[in-house]
Amino acid sequence: MQSHRSSRSGLTALIACALMGSVVACSPTAGSSVIEASDSERVDRSNYIVTLMRTGAAPQTAEAAAEARRELEAERDEALQAVFGAQGPRPGASFVSAYAFEIRLTAEEAARLARHSAVVHVQADQLHRPMGAGPAG
Repeated sequence: MQSHRSSRSGLTALIACALMGSVVACSPTAGSSVIEASDSERVDRSNYIVTLMRTGAAPQTAEAAAEARRELEAERDEALQAVFGAQGPRPGASFVSAYAFEIRLTAEEAARLARHSAVVHVQADQLHRPMGAGPAG
């Protein structure tokens, strides 16, 4: 059974992809989802979108998107290993056209990751509602 948090994160990713206009380059990696952590790891964690440094334009073909995804995931894994070691937080979906990925972090972990040289930006992921939409319920 998928948690509400994972569903919301997937919806946020889908909306981000639609806004970026590139389904090929923006599709999340195979099997990616928010990994459920143990109770001790859930404390004060929120979804963050981490943008890495990138050179070149967004990929325009499926082959270029696959290569960009491999590069993004290698750089993502290298940054996470350098900051947190082997037992650090596990990433969720990757967004190739934005050269970013999602991950559940504490505020302190987000600040640590933001200081890594390959990281351009770390931003808390937020659920946005269209103007005039009522409260969730």
